[in-house]
Parts: sequence; structure tokens; C-alpha cells
Amino acid sequence: MGSRPSLLLRAVCGLSVVAGLLAAPGPAWAGPLPGSVGAGIAGPVTESVAKTQAAQNRIDVVVDALTTPTEQTVAHPDGTFTRTVNAEPARMQTATGWQDISTDLVQATVNGQAVLKPRMTPVDVTLARGGSTQMASVDDKRGHVVKQSWPFDPLPEPVVAGNTATYASVLPGVDLIQVSHKTGVSQVLKIATAEAAKDPRVVQMRIFLDAQNATVQAEPGGGLSATGTDPGKAELRTAMGQWWDSSQSGASASDPGGPGITRPFSLGLGSENGKQTQVLGMSEILNLPNLHYPLFVDPDWSTVRASYLYVDSAYPTTPYWNGQYTDSTVHVGYLPSYWAPDGVSHTTRGYYQFDTTPMSGKVILAAVMNATETWSSSCTATPVDAWVTGGISPGTTWNAQPGLVAKTDSRTVAKGYSSGCPAGTVGFDLSSIKSTLQTVSQWTVSLWAGNEGDPLGWKRFNNDASIIVTYDTPPYTPGLWNINNARWTGAPFASTYVTRSNQPIYTLTVGDPDGAPGGNINIWFALFDTQNPTHYLGGTGPIPEPGSGGYPSWQGPPLADGVYQLQAQAQDSNGVNSGVMQFFFEVRTTQPDPPTITPVGPAPAYDPALSPFDATHNDPKGTVGSTTYNFNIDEPGTYPVQGFVYAATNSAAPTSPPPTSAAAHGR
Repeated sequence: MGSRPSLLLRAVCGLSVVAGLLAAPGPAWAGPLPGSVGAGIAGPVTESVAKTQAAQNRIDVVVDALTTPTEQTVAHPDGTFTRTVNAEPARMQTATGWQDISTDLVQATVNGQAVLKPRMTPVDVTLARGGSTQMASVDDKRGHVVKQSWPFDPLPEPVVAGNTATYASVLPGVDLIQVSHKTGVSQVLKIATAEAAKDPRVVQMRIFLDAQNATVQAEPGGGLSATGTDPGKAELRTAMGQWWDSSQSGASASDPGGPGITRPFSLGLGSENGKQTQVLGMSEILNLPNLHYPLFVDPDWSTVRASYLYVDSAYPTTPYWNGQYTDSTVHVGYLPSYWAPDGVSHTTRGYYQFDTTPMSGKVILAAVMNATETWSSSCTATPVDAWVTGGISPGTTWNAQPGLVAKTDSRTVAKGYSSGCPAGTVGFDLSSIKSTLQTVSQWTVSLWAGNEGDPLGWKRFNNDASIIVTYDTPPYTPGLWNINNARWTGAPFASTYVTRSNQPIYTLTVGDPDGAPGGNINIWFALFDTQNPTHYLGGTGPIPEPGSGGYPSWQGPPLADGVYQLQAQAQDSNGVNSGVMQFFFEVRTTQPDPPTITPVGPAPAYDPALSPFDATHNDPKGTVGSTTYNFNIDEPGTYPVQGFVYAATNSAAPTSPPPTSAAAHGR
């Protein structure tokens, strides 16, 4: 009797079998896939659009979408950006776009009346052209207006120069000088002689007020405020008035000269003929001895702003918020009593505050604060230190200063004393705290004299400082695209990633938000043993890839079975690094446990007493290709399998399974 054909069922499982059945991991970062980074889009000039235009045309492009009255961002051809943040408004938005602010006065017509207006300011200031008692009005462009009128004869036609209108001889020996500012208007009375100061109209000086949609009230500190009737908050204000005489060299209607010390006088609220009046406390000035004429008396109205102040040891509880009671410059250093017009020693520190949008996700490459030094005690250079501090407020005084964060720079300078050392810009490096700057929305920088006991260290700075920040966007953190012969044992990123190769090839997906305009990025690989995290097994780099994206690969060293960590990082052309990718995987090269085969269903019809197949998986009565068997194949190993390879043969001897590419997989 010849031998019968045997049916051999043999299941083979392993990662080599499941290679075609599982999805490989996608990129670990949430950015666009390589090839889509940096693509131009239609629409407003956003950061992305400006970056592309700058690279294509090799010119700087303003990011209009980020422009505000105090901020402007520019994209550069190399993929970096520069943001300039001013302490006070530098531009304003109009129907034709953003325009630089100009306080120069020009002729205009309002409601059929000839007036003077600044060329371009965020506050609506109107000055009289003479011929009536109207002086000025300040409108914050939110519906709150304060109008002022001269209480005596109609004003003469003014002489206009830049932002200044001079109304000569409004009283004998008295000129009215109105100066337009970015946030309001100053009215300076120039009293030429002691005789002119004796005029009862000067002694009892007042100005008529007419507030619209606001209520004018006296403040405890001696100034006035116009509080909006809608939100109930101060919208326009005048602090205590300030005055100075001609005792200091260079004194004029726009500057007290010399060290810049002014003295305050009170402003009261009165009433006359049913109208409110702004009453000037002239007796506080005129009764003092040793006055040097001409005198300059300055009450001003402006919108509320928050940008600068200084603190003064001579008046330790006085707040100089936004220049109130001062000449509107920032004072720094030590002024001895014998130099001071008020006969008091002063030690002062200046503060600038900048409001900006947090630069989350950016890397600051450089940061500098520029402030114009307008006056120094001599041409002998002395040090000025820059500190980053806590925030300032209307309550900031010498006795209540913000905390110090870090000293960032010191510059030894002397500017503004004479033609030998003219006024000029001083730049203070803030790079040492750039990581702090990129996470906060308000920056405060303080200037101190390096030696607060040196009289030559007294300086005055313009109140409109600026911070210039150059920044870059870091590359995306690399993501693992594939390890050859590897698959997840379950849900991606929620199970173990296992490779059957003992010398895997690692492939990443990389890219840069700056795209191709930002230049190439460099990639580094590093491999570590998780049993000994400090055990570095090897790595490679830099591998260049285009900023638009790519898939760099590296074949690492041979590995024993175990768990490992792959790390990778990208760096752009400006030296800015991405985050570090950390990916755990397992190497397992041992074969899986044999599967178990369990019969299912009834015995073959030709022999009901016969089991479907015996313990050796042999059926002497079956016919290959025609006898049907039902069975389950299970894997008792550690990881779930994705399929099995099996075969029926005419021989009892095991045969090799078909190659995995033959797709001879069962379920």
C-alpha cells in the first residue's frame, strides 16, 4: 500500500510577516509635512507672506498684520525678523494705511473755521489761528474732548514753526506759546519781565474749560482730569503744572535748559460766569525770590498713556508718571544742590515701559534698547547701567520702586553737553535676558547712573525709547518617520515600537517654519542605551536638509536585543535649535513562540469518527487541495501578531513558508 498524502499545517509568525500590515508612525511634530512649508498664500501681509516676499525679492518687508501704533515688525531675506517696540506711539492707522506721526502744525478748516492741526497724531489736537478767544481742543478720538478758551481779548494770529504756535503779546510782556505733542498740547506762558508778572490778569491767571462727554474734576495731587461719562475712567488729564525760569543755560518755552529741573505749581478748578476754569496757582511762582526772567509757566492737557517715568530721591513720594511735574525727559544720575535750581540734591533713576505681544515660540537672537541722551553734565563720559525690572505704575516713586530682575548692560557716554559731544542715541544690550523677554507682554527697563555720587553722571534722556528685537522661529522638532523592519505592537504611540533588525536604519521627518527662505537646516542623530541613559552608542550629523522639509536617514551601530532611545535635533542657518526628539523603541531579533492550532467544526464527512487532524497535524485520509479544514491559529507570545503563514503539503517533513512578499497570510 502506497503512502497517503499528508496535510501539514504550519504557521509562522513574526515581525517580518507583519511588515506590510501595519502603518508606520507619522511625524511627531504638528507642523506641515515636508514640501508644504513656506508656501506663499494670498491675503494680508502676515508674517508668513512677508517672509516669502522678503526672500524672493531680497528686500526687507514690513509685516503689516503685526503693526500697531507702538510696534513694527520687518521680515528679512534670511528668514529672520526685527520687531521695534516704542515706548510711545510712533505711527497711526489711516484710511490709506499706517503713517508716521508728525506733530508739525499745518493749516486746516474745521466746520468752516480756519485752525491749526498737527500733521498726523493719534490724538486730535486743534489750535486756534487767532481772531477769537478759542485756544485749543484735545480729543482722544473716543468721544472725550476738552476745549480751552483765553479769558481776555481775542488771540492774535500766531507765528508757526514746526509744532509750535506763538501768540505774541496776549498781555503786555506775555506771550502764549502752544506746542503740539503726540498725545496732547502744552500751553506755555512766557512772562518776559517782573513788571509783566505784576499784571493782575497774570496773578489771577485762569483758562476757560469746556468738556464734552467728560467731567472735569480736581485731583488730590493738584492736577485736573477729564473722566469719561461713559466708562467712568480718566481719559484726559493735566498733572500739576510746571514752571521754570531762565537761570539755566538754554532755557526756552520747550525746555528748562541745563539739567532739566522744573518746579511744580498747583492747578485748581474754578467757575466763572457759569463756565469751569482751570486756575493756575501763580502765587506759588511769583512770590519766590531770585527769579530769572523770562519765566515759563506750563499747564498741559494730554491723553492717558503708560510709557515712562523717573524717581527722585529729593521728592521720594512724588510720582513722575509719564512726565507729570517734569520737563517730559527722563532724568538719570546725581545732581548736587549747588547745581539744582531748587537748591535740593537729586538722585534719579529712569524707567521705560514697553507693551508688546509675547513672542512665544520664537527665539530672540539680539535685543537692544535705544534711548536718546539729550543732555549731560559735561563731555566727560560716565557710566549708565541698564536694568530689567518689574513693572511701573502711577504709584511708582523713589520710595516704591519695582524689583530688579537683571543688569543687562553698562555704557560709558556723554552726549548733549555741547557741540563737542552732541545729543545722540545710546544703545543698551538686552541680550542677556532675551529668554525672559520672549515670554512676557510688558518689558520695563531702568537706567541708573553707574556712580550715583558723581555729579558728572547727571543725564537727561528723551522719553521715547525703543527696543529693537531680532528673532527667528526655530525649526520643527524632528519626528520619527520610520525604523526599518519595525512596527507598533498596538495603537501607535500607545504601545511598543519593535524592530526585527539588529542594525536599524532610522528615518526622520524634518522641516522649518521659515521654509526654503530660511535656508538649509542641519540634523543630528544620537542613540542611547536606556539601561544606562548616559551610555552613548553613536550618532551622526550635521546632515543638511532644505528648510522646506526632508527625510534624513542614518543607519546606527549593531544592537543587542533590548530597549533604546533615539534622539534627534535640528538647527537652522542662524544657529537656532529645535526641540530634541526622544523616541523609545525595542530591538527583538529572536523568533516568536510557535503558534497553537485548534480544530474548529465537525470531522470530515468521509470519516465521522476521525478527528480533523491528529496531534502531528497529519490526516492520512485527506487530499491536498480538496479536503476542507476549519481551525484557529493563536500566538501565545508577548506581542500580538498581525497574521500567519501556513501551507498544506504532501510530505510529513516541514517545509519553509512562502516569502512574506507572497502575501500568504491568514487570519
